[in-house]
Formats: sequence, structure tokens, C-alpha cells
Amino acid sequence: MISYNEETTKEFTAYQILFFKRFNLDVNKYSDQNGRMKIKFEDLAFIMESVAYNAPFENLEVIYGKYKDHVTRETVEDKILVRYSGGLCYQMNTMFYYFLLDCGFNVRMVRASVLNAETLTKRLPHGHVANVIIHQNKSYLIEVGYGNFHAMQPIPINEFTYDNSNNNNNNNTILEQVQSITGQYRTYKKKTHLGSYILEKRRNDDFIVESDKHWNLAYSYYMEDPIQLDQVDQIQNIVLEDQTFAFNKRIMVCQLIKAIGQVVLTAESLTITTFNGEKSKVSFEQNSDTFHQYLLKYFNIILHKLFI
Repeated sequence: MISYNEETTKEFTAYQILFFKRFNLDVNKYSDQNGRMKIKFEDLAFIMESVAYNAPFENLEVIYGKYKDHVTRETVEDKILVRYSGGLCYQMNTMFYYFLLDCGFNVRMVRASVLNAETLTKRLPHGHVANVIIHQNKSYLIEVGYGNFHAMQPIPINEFTYDNSNNNNNNNTILEQVQSITGQYRTYKKKTHLGSYILEKRRNDDFIVESDKHWNLAYSYYMEDPIQLDQVDQIQNIVLEDQTFAFNKRIMVCQLIKAIGQVVLTAESLTITTFNGEKSKVSFEQNSDTFHQYLLKYFNIILHKLFI
């Protein structure tokens, strides 16, 4: 069991200590013998991986009308770090923003527009929040709230335009990209009516079929225009009110679980996709006890306790 004594955590904020406990991180690894904090850029990959495996992407508060009117440091701390829930993008990435801020990183929140999962042709304008940090004069996209798509590490932002229609870029420079168990990720400058940069994703070669061979747009974002906390409230309102957005209509709880794979729970089904691409699905009646059993088994969530 990881110990958290006052001497080894004296330079950490209360928020950071809650964060380490929530995501099963050993605080002693990130402090010296005098209790001084020493969280480095190189530590972020392991920390982001721990978030991916320990907190679900979920919309339970939205569906049951139990959401807070404002997204603040206190509300994301209570929801995710104290009550051990998860959240949607604007909650998960805001939670991680404050952790990065307390660690001394040069971090900003940015607004993004995600491809609509219902139509695959229409984006939800300005309905996503992500983070960008600057480290040694280089910018990185930090994403812990994009469903089960976890890069599990900072994604280097390529500061040039790229023609993805023929895989040639106008600088003859290879795009930096990263890879995790969930796929490959890259981000670069591309002007759209909803952003100045885009994030693209692609499944790993071991698991792709013909339709997955190409890079797919994840979202567009404005890196040069950081947003303030009150604008996160605006994004929450977009998510709550948009009539085309599935996350305000149907239950969705999903998470990566080690030794299992990607687990997705709705009000009437459980789908598990293993890390080698095998998929299984169990259906059940809506509002049945089976839903609550799966919610507890895979996500450690008891619904009536979540809203206390």
C-alpha cells in the first residue's frame, strides 16, 4: 500500500495528493528525500497512462441531471478525485489542467470541435476542451478526456501545415507522432473554420482493416487562443443543449482496463474489445439490475452514491 506521510508530501498541494491517491501513483516517486516536488515532463506519460486505466469517460451526471452549473477546480476535484468518478472531456481535462498547473507546467486550456460520432460528417462546434503545455520551447497537446482514445503521453504539435490528401507536406518534414495501445496520434497546423490545428488518429497496424488504413480527423482546435474557466462553462452548456449530441441523450461509460481491453457500457449493452481486437457484446433490458452490476464490476461506480 502506498503511504502518504506529511514529511514526504510537504511541498505538494492537497489537490496533488488527492490526485496521486485517486490514480494509484506513488508520491514518493515524485519527491526527493526532503519532500520537495520533482515532477518532470518525462513523468507525464506514466501519469497519463494511470489516468487512462483508472477513470472512466462517462456522462452519468448529465443523463441524470445531477451536473453542477459551473465547472471549477472544486467541482472536478470532488467528482473525480474525491468521489472516484470520471467525466466528460471538459471535466477530465479540466481536472488534469489543475494538476499540471500545481506541478508548475506552462499549461493552457484550448477549445476544440470534435467530429460528430452520429453523422461522421458534422462537427460539434466548440464542444471539447483539451490542454496544451509548452516545454523547452515546444508545444504538446495533452489529452485525457477523449473517450477510450488515449495517447497516454504528450503529443508533439507539428508547427507546420501538412497535406494529408497525398501524404506529402510542404516542408518535406516527417510529422512527429506518438503511439499507444489504443492507436497512433499526430497533430499539426491546418486551418479550418473551427480551428487552426487538427488532431488525427489511426488504429495500430496490427488491428486495422481496409477502412482503418487512413488517418482520421479527431478534432480541430485553436492553440493560440487559450480559454478561461468561464468558457469551460460555455462548453458544458453546448454539450448539454446540442440536439445532435449523443452524450446528452444516452448513457455512455467507457474505460481502458488492463488485462481486459476497452469496455463500453450503455443502458442496454456491455461491449468489450480486447487489445488484440476481439469484440464481444452482451445485451440486457434497459433499467435492469444488470446495468448496475456491470457499472460496479468494471467501473467501481455505485450510481446512488455517485450523486450524494
